Amino acid sequence: MKAFKVFIFGLLFGWLVKFAIDRIYRDNEIEDIRNENASLREYIRLLESKPGSPESKPLKRAAAQSVQTEGGKDDLKVIKGIGPVLEKKLNDAGILTFAALAGLTAEELENIFGDTSRLVQEGNLIVQAKKLAGQKEA
Repeated sequence: MKAFKVFIFGLLFGWLVKFAIDRIYRDNEIEDIRNENASLREYIRLLESKPGSPESKPLKRAAAQSVQTEGGKDDLKVIKGIGPVLEKKLNDAGILTFAALAGLTAEELENIFGDTSRLVQEGNLIVQAKKLAGQKEA
C-alpha cells in the first residue's frame, strides 16, 4: 500500500511540474511573438517613412511615364502573360500604355507585381511591350 501512495504522489507531482513548465514556456513564447510583431511593425513604419526607398521609385517613374504618353490606355492583356489581375496592378502603378511598360526595367516590374512575379518573366513582358509600342507608332 505504501508503494501505491508513493506512485500516486509521484504522478501528481510530475503533472504539477509539467503544468508549471508548460505554462512558463507558453508565456515566454507568447512574449517572444509579441516582441517580434512589434519589431516588424516598427520596420514597416521605417520603410514607409523613407522618402527615397527603392519600393517607391519604380511607381513614381511609371506614373511619370504614363503621364507623358498621349495615346490613352492600351489593352495590356494583349501581352502574353498579362491577365486582368496583372493589368490592374500595372494600371494602379500608372502603367497604361505599351510604351510605359516598355520603359520599365525587370526590377521595377517585379516590384510592381510583387509575389506574382514568379508566374511571369518580366524581361519577356518588356520585350513584347516594346514590339507592340513600335507597331502602334508605325
